[in-house]
Amino acid sequence: MKIHIVFISLLLTSCVTIPELKSEANNVKVVSTDRAVISCQSLGLVYGYSDNGFEGYAGAAGISQRHSVYDAQNKAYDLGADTILIINTNPRIGGTDTAAEAFKCNF
Repeated sequence: MKIHIVFISLLLTSCVTIPELKSEANNVKVVSTDRAVISCQSLGLVYGYSDNGFEGYAGAAGISQRHSVYDAQNKAYDLGADTILIINTNPRIGGTDTAAEAFKCNF
């Protein structure tokens, strides 16, 4: 019986993806209004994802949302961006998806 519980626990946690913010991407500014990027160059869209397994049922939506933004910041940094404009955040059962536009603003 204990082996079954351990196996099921491992199976469930193996599906969990919780992105962490790379230290380099920590400088990517997160904004939510067009005014903040009016004089910036768009580098394209980035999408952040956070799959937190069954934690979504336990009210972990805020944590999942933060980690999906981290994923978007990481991807924007990889494009050479210093700012992201959040377009949409979509909480769902088991995680959150974030759409953002990456910008080079040279702050």
